[in-house]
Amino acid sequence: MLAMVGGEMEKDFDSKLSIQNVTDKHVDRNSNRSTNLAFRAPQENFTIHDFELGKIYGYGSYSKVVRARKKDTGKLYALKIMDKKFITKENKAPYVKLERLVLDQLDHPGIIRLFFTFQDDDSLYMALESCEGGELFDQITRKGRLMEDESRFYAAEVVEALEYIHNLGLIHRDIKPENLLLTSDGY
Repeated sequence: MLAMVGGEMEKDFDSKLSIQNVTDKHVDRNSNRSTNLAFRAPQENFTIHDFELGKIYGYGSYSKVVRARKKDTGKLYALKIMDKKFITKENKAPYVKLERLVLDQLDHPGIIRLFFTFQDDDSLYMALESCEGGELFDQITRKGRLMEDESRFYAAEVVEALEYIHNLGLIHRDIKPENLLLTSDGY
């Protein structure tokens, strides 16, 4: 699974974003900003209290990702929690918007899925697909090395996901085993 949430974001949000299937009626040509783009992953009215939080998967400069189980459905997510004050103070809002927009538009089995978002006074939340298999890096560390057929398999999975995003005009600049996440069955 290609972790699209890792790595650096493009600095020029407005001029770099180009996603196929976004028609002219969704973009104001004068501002190059999305205006009426319909999101697949809705903004919900949930609160953090709707989730049972578990272990922390990782930290970023303005976020952390935790294992979260939705109390009413039992569904498991990787919940990305982003600090609004830091985002505002450090002028990171364009990067957060870009990440949300890109993740929402991607639909590929090898790329982490964004299910929904919500917010409160302090934080923004993204409910992402939970990859219980951990990082490919951990798999390599546990085994010492991957067998040739395993290496071929993971390389093919990465190439397929990269072809998909490249065909959309997107790049991922931080491909490494630490940013490649696996489902519980090893995909």
